[in-house]
Amino acid sequence: MIPKESENKNVIIIKENELVEERKEEIEIIDLNDDDDGIEEIKFIPSQKNEKKIPQSKILFNQVKEILPNIEPIFLKKLISSVLKSNVDKMVGRYDLFTWLMDYLTTNLDYPKIEEKKKRGEGKRENGVEGVEGVEERKGAEERKEANGVKQNVIMKNKKMEEDINWYEIKLPVSSEYKKFAVLLLQNEFQTVSIRNIKKEFTNSGFRFSPAHRKIMLYKPTVYFIRKGPRKKVNFEEKIIPRRLILEREFVQLQMKKQMELNDQKLAMKINDQEYEKFGAKLTCMCCYVPVSFVNMVSCKDGHLFCCDCLYNLVKHSIGQRKKEIRCPCVTKCEFGFSDEMLKKAVPENVLKNYQQLVQDSEIQSAGIKNLKKCPFCNYAVIIENPNIGNTNILECKNIACLKVSCLLCGNEAHKGKTCEEAKEKKGTDFRTYIEEEMIRALLSTCNKCGQNYFKTKGCNKIVCSFCGESMCYLCQKSINKEKYKHFSNKAGHCKLWTTIKDDEQNIKEAKKIAKLKVNQMRKNLKNKKN
Repeated sequence: MIPKESENKNVIIIKENELVEERKEEIEIIDLNDDDDGIEEIKFIPSQKNEKKIPQSKILFNQVKEILPNIEPIFLKKLISSVLKSNVDKMVGRYDLFTWLMDYLTTNLDYPKIEEKKKRGEGKRENGVEGVEGVEERKGAEERKEANGVKQNVIMKNKKMEEDINWYEIKLPVSSEYKKFAVLLLQNEFQTVSIRNIKKEFTNSGFRFSPAHRKIMLYKPTVYFIRKGPRKKVNFEEKIIPRRLILEREFVQLQMKKQMELNDQKLAMKINDQEYEKFGAKLTCMCCYVPVSFVNMVSCKDGHLFCCDCLYNLVKHSIGQRKKEIRCPCVTKCEFGFSDEMLKKAVPENVLKNYQQLVQDSEIQSAGIKNLKKCPFCNYAVIIENPNIGNTNILECKNIACLKVSCLLCGNEAHKGKTCEEAKEKKGTDFRTYIEEEMIRALLSTCNKCGQNYFKTKGCNKIVCSFCGESMCYLCQKSINKEKYKHFSNKAGHCKLWTTIKDDEQNIKEAKKIAKLKVNQMRKNLKNKKN
């Protein structure tokens, strides 16, 4: 949908299904000094029934191909198909897809090119061998997944992930339509704030609606920011607003509603606390023994009463210790926990989400799900049904807030056709940093059951994993669930229960020595490649 000026300068007419190619040379400029756009109404003209619709995939293909003529066509078609199937257009808006694709391709410059593919094909024909890569590139996205035998069972649904997006923090490329309608929505909502200041905050916020809205909300009613009288609203239909902007507006409205409810709750608690104090009706917290009003208290499942602050601190401590169990802190050694209702009452939403994520991760680990793979950049997880077929070290994240393709071996973004070490060399590995990382890894150990890394600071050498409860020996890394302390002995050839810091220092020195040898070898390889 592309705006065109009509004969009446105060009206913008928008035609549906007008191609984006017609605006290639148009550049969107936001004038920070302009205090009034003069736009009072935006009209929407639906498309004619007989008008032929060009597929969006073809439009995107032609746009990208014109800017990047050397990109491999099959790769581009497959990329556009996968993007459209993953519902990214609902996330970033229909006309933001081109910007999103260009941003993705320019940040991943190792995409397949026509010249490179021809060279590879010529080399294979000379040897008389048909390449597997050429066959795979001709297959569609679904056929390739079936050929690899990798069927992804998504644990986290797209709808849930869309609800969890924090639009204040997320940074995605935006289109000119997004910018135009974002400014219009802001000026409609803040009618007493000058358009000049609205555009200024929108620009300073990276042309993003949500953070700009939050900044303008903090404006104080001063002469510098506020107009003498409210401005007229610009009328337009909801269906012409980009999808991403609608999601952001709903998110901002929800955050404002939550903040208002929180402020009302704090005020009500303050008034109740004063009334309880007046009549001497406060109760004593069974953890900190401070008098608290009943409305500011929570109870365990056995009825012991605590203040909200104590339960909040208990949850934060559990998150720090990576323990999902929250026991009653009563001195009577109560073994009951707290209900979800009590947790919601005492713990802020952002902290409670972290705790719920901890519980979810712990339950997945304890379930012992085989071939479970997790995205290194978010909480997305998937089960690989046939791990022996295809490359299971590459994970395509379906989380619409992430959508990264990662290498599960090194934890970085995927590096097609290169090993993890070669990818590091291409980025320009800092050898000093590499040595320091190897020295740190010398102190890290890995759980035998769940694979979680841990670091021992003090205590004996019997380790209990805080994620899955596995008992291990810190020295030999053996599981000792049955033996426990019987595994340790001061006899020669046995693991000691207690060791000194000097033992760890020796491990660090050995790791440093090995890392230096590897660095020297890597430097030699780089010199040989240059020559």
